[in-house]
Amino acid sequence: TYKSQLKFQRTPFIKTDCLGFQMDPAAEINANSPLMDVRVRQAISHAIDKDEMVRYLRNNTVFAAHSGFVPPMLNPANEIQFYPYDVMKAQALLAEAGYPDGKNMPEVVLSTTGDYADLMEYIQHALGKIGIPVRINVLQGPALREQSAKAQLAVFRKSWLADYADAENFLTVFYSPNFCPTGPNYTHYKNAEFDSRYEAVRYESNDSIRFSQIASLNNLLMQDAPVIPLYYDQVSHFVRNHIYGLQTNTVNMLDRRPVRKN
Repeated sequence: TYKSQLKFQRTPFIKTDCLGFQMDPAAEINANSPLMDVRVRQAISHAIDKDEMVRYLRNNTVFAAHSGFVPPMLNPANEIQFYPYDVMKAQALLAEAGYPDGKNMPEVVLSTTGDYADLMEYIQHALGKIGIPVRINVLQGPALREQSAKAQLAVFRKSWLADYADAENFLTVFYSPNFCPTGPNYTHYKNAEFDSRYEAVRYESNDSIRFSQIASLNNLLMQDAPVIPLYYDQVSHFVRNHIYGLQTNTVNMLDRRPVRKN
């Protein structure tokens, strides 16, 4: 058959879809917000089954984001799978933060556009399992961009498509001098240690050292949890069986020089 004459190749693309938390303590929306407690954000991370979400809502056409905000192809030194699905761990963290089984937990508002309402409904259901009440706020694209840039949304769906294929471009999203609206730091995440390490990465020329630094920065970011990576887009190719040497890469660049036909 025609299908039997094809092979399927795929790899993560340089794009991460995520939930962002507004981290600015001066933002009005964060007054007395439980989301400012890292344990609550970590609990939410553990409560989302990304593999199930990708399987049923995206038909396995993307990769579950287990490797952090930086896609795995750009972070070769990373050896950690962050926030595996674990309801008991999520409940324990929520109780430790003072909200056992979600008791006295204020409503969490997830802001998104209509295109991603299904994802937010899935997350709403997942957080309901650990007692967190969730309301979905569906906005038009321009309104979501404007309100998130003005620190008016507590939790918002975003994505980052890299300008170039380097992990530094993903990490710049959390560099504090890049606070929106003048830069891409929509979460207003600020950590002096992160900033210092990020500046070192920008000027490091030794690949081995640089990869280690990138992994360390990604780890620090995931520990602080200003963002929940949901999935990485994918590059996919169907290739005829008699074609050899066509590599599927993270920037979807077709290099036909090594390609051979049998």
